[in-house]
Amino acid sequence: MAKPEHLLFEIGTEEIPSDYVVSACDNIREKAPALLEECGYKFDSVEAYSTPRRFVIFVSNIVKKPSETEERVGISKELAYQDGKPSLQFSGFLKSVGKSESDVHWKETPKGLRAAVFVKKEVKPLRHFFETLPRQIEFPKLMRWSSTGFTFTRPVRWTFALLGKSVQSYMIGDVKSESFTYGHRFLANRKIKVANADLVKYEKLLKSNHVILKMDDRIAMIQGFLKNANNHDETLTQTVANLTEEPFAIEVTFQKDHLSLPPDVLATCMRKNQKVFACYDKQGKLINKMVVVINGRRRDPKKIAENYLNVLESRLVDAKFFYNEDTKTSLEDKVEKLSGLIFLGKLGSYLDKTKRLETLADFLAKQIKVQEIERRFAIQAATLCKADLTTHLVYEFPELQGVAGREYARHDHLHEEIARAVADHYLPRNLGEKHDSLKKQMSASAAIVAIADRIDLLVGAFGIGIEPSGSQDPYALRRAAGGIVKLARAFNLSFLLPELVQKTADLYGDVLKVKAQDIMKKLKPFIRERIYFEFDLKPGTKSYEIMQAVYEVSSENLADVFERFSVLKSFYEGRRDEFLKVCKIVERTSNILKGAKSHVDERIDPSNFKEKLENELYELACVKEPEFKKMALEKKYGPLTGEFGKVFYQPIHDFFDKVLVNVPDEKVRSNRLALMKKVNRLYTDSVADLSLISGLNT
Repeated sequence: MAKPEHLLFEIGTEEIPSDYVVSACDNIREKAPALLEECGYKFDSVEAYSTPRRFVIFVSNIVKKPSETEERVGISKELAYQDGKPSLQFSGFLKSVGKSESDVHWKETPKGLRAAVFVKKEVKPLRHFFETLPRQIEFPKLMRWSSTGFTFTRPVRWTFALLGKSVQSYMIGDVKSESFTYGHRFLANRKIKVANADLVKYEKLLKSNHVILKMDDRIAMIQGFLKNANNHDETLTQTVANLTEEPFAIEVTFQKDHLSLPPDVLATCMRKNQKVFACYDKQGKLINKMVVVINGRRRDPKKIAENYLNVLESRLVDAKFFYNEDTKTSLEDKVEKLSGLIFLGKLGSYLDKTKRLETLADFLAKQIKVQEIERRFAIQAATLCKADLTTHLVYEFPELQGVAGREYARHDHLHEEIARAVADHYLPRNLGEKHDSLKKQMSASAAIVAIADRIDLLVGAFGIGIEPSGSQDPYALRRAAGGIVKLARAFNLSFLLPELVQKTADLYGDVLKVKAQDIMKKLKPFIRERIYFEFDLKPGTKSYEIMQAVYEVSSENLADVFERFSVLKSFYEGRRDEFLKVCKIVERTSNILKGAKSHVDERIDPSNFKEKLENELYELACVKEPEFKKMALEKKYGPLTGEFGKVFYQPIHDFFDKVLVNVPDEKVRSNRLALMKKVNRLYTDSVADLSLISGLNT
C-alpha cells in the first residue's frame, strides 16, 4: 500500500462576501469526503479554511485504497443460452463487463437465477475532486464570467493542489492549476511558490506575505485590538475577520457632540455602515472613540483614520437631523402612516399587518397564559413595532428598524418593557444564535410579538402561493419559521400552532387563496426542517430519528415536541435497554398493523378471544390505559415511557411467540389486530412512533 500523504488544495478568487464564508466552509467539510471516496481515497480528516480571497482544503493522511470489486448482475439463466450456446444478450452482457463465460456465477435473485460477475470497482481520477468540489459549494448568489459556463460566488483567479510534493493537474472553469498562491492583495501581491502539502509551512508562508489563514486566528487578533474598547460584538468581529487577510487596528476619536444621539443608534451607524467598533468605558457607557480594523498595516494610518472619520461624521450629522425631525411627533402618531407602506404585495399595507399583530399578540398571550401585564405590554408593542418604518431615520438607515422604534418609544416615556419589545421582536436576527442566550436578551412580551410577526408572514405568504424554492427564499420564510422554533424553545412557549394558523388566516379573510388547513399541511414539514436545523440533527443519527418519531405523532405544540424529544433522547443515552424495549413493542405492533390487508377496527370483542394470552394482554391494556392517559395529560413522558416498556415488553414478546395474529378466521384476526392497535396506541398516541427508529439491536 502507498504511503499516506497530505493534500493541500486552494481556490483563489476575487474578494468573497464576508457573510458567505462560514457556510461555504461548512459546505466543503460536508461534501469533500464523499468526493474523495468516489476517487478511491481514504483519509483521516478534511479541514477547510478561508480568507477574503481564498478557500483552502487540507486533507490529512490521504492514501489510495486497494482495488475493490463489485458484483454486476445481468441476464436470467433462461435467456442466457440458445441451442446450447450463449445468446446475443448473454454475450452482450459479458462484453459490457469485460468478462468471459468462465467468470460467471449464477445468483439467486427475486427474479430467479441470473448471471453475475465480480468486476473491479471503477473510481474516478483525483482531478474529479478538484473540478467537482467548487461546483458543489453552495452560495446565496453565483457569477458566470467565462465561456465555460462555470459558476462560483466570485471569479476564480488561481488554483493549486499538492498531494505531498506532487503538483496536481486540473481546470476550474478556464483557470488551469499551477503550483503557486498569492499573498496580500496590497502588501504582497505576487506569485508565491508552494513546495508541498505541509499545512504548517504553508501557513507560515502566507503569514510572511501578510495573510493569516485561519479565521479563528484573525478573530483572536481583532479581539486583542478591542481589549480596551469593551466591545464584545461577536457578529461584527467575525464579519471583519472575513473582510481582512491581516487585521490591523486604528483608534479614531470623533466629536463628543454626537454622543447626544441614543447610544444604540450611534453604535449601529458605526457597525452597519462602516463595520467599525464603538468604544465603551468600564461601566458600559459609550465614549467618543471607535476602533477601525483595516486589511493590513498601511503607511499612513492617520489619513485612513481621517477618511473613516469624515464618512462617520457626515452619517452622524444626518442621523441627528433625522432623529430630531422624527421626535417632533410621537411613535403612536406614526402608526396611521403605515397605510402607505405595502406589505408583500397582495397582503395589504403595514397598517393592516399591525392590526393583525395586535389581535395575534392578544390571542397568543392568552394561549401561553402570561401575566396580564405582559399581555398588555405585548399588545401595545404589537401596535407600535412597525411604526418606525415611516420615520426619516429608518428610511435613510434601514438597519435601524426596531432600534429606532425603541428609542422613540423611550422618548415618548413609554414603559421600558414596551420600548424593548418594539426592537426585540426582530430577534433572533441570526438562527445560529444559541436559544438560551435569546432568553437573556428579550422578554416574554417581545417573544409573543416576534412569533405573531413571523406567523403572519408565513400564513400570508403560503396563503397566496409564495413558498421557498430550492435555495431561493427572497422573503426569508425559512428564517421566519426558524425564528418561531427558536423562540418556542428559548421561552418554552406552549401554544397550538394549527389554532394560531387558523386565527391568522381568519384575520386575512378573503385575501388568502389557500385554506388554513392546507397552509398548515405545508407548514408542518417546513417547520420540521427548521427544528432539525435548530437542534443540529443530521439524517441517519438516532437523535434525528427520535425527533422524527416525536414529530410524526404530534407537532401541534412545539414546546411539547421539544419536551418529548428531550425525554426520549435522555432515555436513549442513559437508559438504552429500557428505550430499546419500548422501541421493540412499538415496532412489532406497528409492523403487524402495517401488514393488515384492510382497515383495522379499534373495537375489541373479548368473546372472540381464543387464547389465554389474548385475554391477559387485553385486561392489562385496559387496566393501564387510564394511568397512561393521566401521565400523558400531565406530560410525565419519562415515567410513561419507563412504565410502558416495563409492563408490556414481556407480554408482547410472549404473545407474538405463541399466538398467530393473521389466522384465516376473519373475526379472530380482526380482533387480534385491534388488540395490537390498542397496545400500540397506548404509547404512540401521546409520545412517539418509535417504529421509525432503525437498528434496534444496536
